[in-house]
Amino acid sequence: MDTFLAVLAAYSERFPQFLPEILPVYVGVTQCADRSFYASAPDVAAALSKLFTQDTAWVATGDLIHYGPFYGVTVPGAPGTDPNRASRELRTRLERLLTQVLDDGKVNDESFDTATVLGNDQRFILPIIAALLGPHASAKTLSFDMVDYSHILSTPPPCFVAATLSAYVPASGDVDTNRRSLYAERH
Repeated sequence: MDTFLAVLAAYSERFPQFLPEILPVYVGVTQCADRSFYASAPDVAAALSKLFTQDTAWVATGDLIHYGPFYGVTVPGAPGTDPNRASRELRTRLERLLTQVLDDGKVNDESFDTATVLGNDQRFILPIIAALLGPHASAKTLSFDMVDYSHILSTPPPCFVAATLSAYVPASGDVDTNRRSLYAERH
């Protein structure tokens, strides 16, 4: 988020007429034993939908993958410590997860478990993103690189974090219509 805000600040210095309003929204860890927090995602999305206009850009931050014993995350069948092979395998798993969740328009137990195995920091906000976008949305991976943190954290490899930039795209391209219908359904 710091990088995003720094880029906006630099752009606004160069183009002073571009002064976007920024509203930070923090979604905390909402886990509970029976995973009923999935059910609250449409309500949270409906409440948030009142804050957005058609020109609103949403930015969700958080690492999409942590991999290695340091994080307590090992992916079954992962290709060991070869960074190139691990990167391809983990990216494929991440993209499969996002495709399934966004196409369904919701998170279920299986997709949440997959996100947890990947060490995905967005697994608690993903149900809200899916509800805001509606079914048949998609994710486009714009940039993906596995960064080795083993030297930074003084731990043996593998210790990878996915440096990823993804764009979440609604099916129709008209998020505003989905937001209005979502809000109408909930009120």
